[in-house]
Amino acid sequence: MNRLRLYRIALGRKSPTPLGAFVRGLAAGAIGAGAQSLFFAATRRWAPTPTKLPRHLRKPEQKAQSESSEQTVARRTVEGLMKRGPLEEAQKARAGTAVHYIFGALWGGMYVVSRLTFDTIPPITLGLLRLLVGVAVLALVLRRLTADMIGSA
Repeated sequence: MNRLRLYRIALGRKSPTPLGAFVRGLAAGAIGAGAQSLFFAATRRWAPTPTKLPRHLRKPEQKAQSESSEQTVARRTVEGLMKRGPLEEAQKARAGTAVHYIFGALWGGMYVVSRLTFDTIPPITLGLLRLLVGVAVLALVLRRLTADMIGSA
């Protein structure tokens, strides 16, 4: 018994490996998405009605007008990316729920990765890297938007 205890102490890690932490973050994110779904289901009676967007800011496709954002992502993935047949309403609802849980899991996993990175890299360096990535993404988005505006004019 004493020898087993010594093995556990010698081999036991105080902190998980980065991959183990990422997997735990995925699980925590999926559980968080489930809690969010339960909360919204429980408070559906008190939920405010969504704000109507101006016509030029609405979803571009006619099919997307009657779908949630998660269902639109699922439909575009299945029909556009995977080149499968059209989804039925029940399949679309299940796929939208799956997208919701996948997004939640990825947020949890990426939170853990960023947390481990923040603990490893000095904060000022990490802040500058985040700023640089943010500026680069903003530049790409603005470039794409201006190209779309010029092309549609």
